[in-house]
Amino acid sequence: MTPSRFRWGMLLVLLGLWLLGHNLGYFTNAMWESLTLFIPIILIAVGIEKIFTNSRLQFISYLSTVALFCAGLLLAFGSSVGSGETALFKDTTYFERDDPRISHVEANLNLDHTSLTIRDSDVDIVWAHFEKFTRTPDIDYQVIGEEARIEMNSKEHTYLGGAVKIKADDPQQWRLRFSDRAPLDFNCEAEDSDLHLNFATTPLRSVSLELDDTRVYLKLGDNEQDMKVRVYGTDGSLQLRIPETVGIHVRGDAFANLLEHLGMTRTELGYSSPGYDTLATRVELDLDPDLGSVSINLF
Repeated sequence: MTPSRFRWGMLLVLLGLWLLGHNLGYFTNAMWESLTLFIPIILIAVGIEKIFTNSRLQFISYLSTVALFCAGLLLAFGSSVGSGETALFKDTTYFERDDPRISHVEANLNLDHTSLTIRDSDVDIVWAHFEKFTRTPDIDYQVIGEEARIEMNSKEHTYLGGAVKIKADDPQQWRLRFSDRAPLDFNCEAEDSDLHLNFATTPLRSVSLELDDTRVYLKLGDNEQDMKVRVYGTDGSLQLRIPETVGIHVRGDAFANLLEHLGMTRTELGYSSPGYDTLATRVELDLDPDLGSVSINLF
């Protein structure tokens, strides 16, 4: 059997497995778009086969076809496994419908080179939209008692089991909304990212941000009586907007000049806005002194 005959036989078997997997629901339509990246691999494998055919190292010609076959399966699975379709070439959407039994939502995000936008709340527990050329993150959604927990971990553009990684200059584009009914605890780790977090209409209990070279716009509302905001990290910038009707207490004195300029007074544990203890809605801020820049605006 010649290497060429072996190659065409394996490619036909691979095509059959693709079609069978798609018909059985193991592979999504996203697979066909991602497989366009497979064409250069075919050319490389055929070139290697031609180089070593009829030589003392002819076994390499067969191995190149085997590698081609395995790569095709890995690419098909890698493009189809996950929540929703994960095609690079079109927008994708993920959501979890509202459940009246859920009284609290906890969201944990891990971002890398991502542009995240949260704007307004939603009737669903969570709604997410990922723009084209953005790999859908690993998503884990669980309901434990009355609490919904969702985790989203960004992933690089990887193929062939991670052997090939594609780094793009443009950041990944995520858009999220959370429930307008169930209180939210939002935790996020971000590196080299841009976060636009508008929680003005979201019943927010807490925000915890771990930043590394990340820019954050954070807008709070007054939908919960007590809120806790923690922002830590190096080389990060924070632009914070808070309603004038909300009392503010900042722990520590790292940004004393800014806080005094806002009319806040020194207390035993930090700085507080006038009437902090008597206002119906209050926010407690814990800001890392190592943040690159911090601004606080009242509206």
